[in-house]
Amino acid sequence: MSRISDIAGEVASALHEEYGAEVTYSPVFELRRLSRDMCVVVPAGETLETASRSAVKRTYEIQVGLVRKSVSDEVSDAFVSTVEALGLRLRGLSPCGTICTSITFDPLYSVDEIRRSNVLVSVVIAKYVEFCVP
Repeated sequence: MSRISDIAGEVASALHEEYGAEVTYSPVFELRRLSRDMCVVVPAGETLETASRSAVKRTYEIQVGLVRKSVSDEVSDAFVSTVEALGLRLRGLSPCGTICTSITFDPLYSVDEIRRSNVLVSVVIAKYVEFCVP
């Protein structure tokens, strides 16, 4: 497997018990089949940068999507708290020896999905970095 796939796999394993996370490359869900919260881990991107003459900085972007059916103000409040806790959990992980350098909530919750489907959707973007010698 590729390095980013290995990292995504470790992230999903760390989140599986609490969130039911699974790795996917094309996150698609059907509202009819959504009976519980859904958590998907997507290996989204990789950046290579020169760190020095002899080292490369590799940044791996892992997106974690959380979906919850049924929307009310009370449910939305709890969902935002869950998403923030998920971000902190991702911040504390070091999959495959990488270091988390940032967590971005984009979106913290999607207003469009609430209006269109009565579903809460959030995406947490974690960036994990490692330095290596080419």
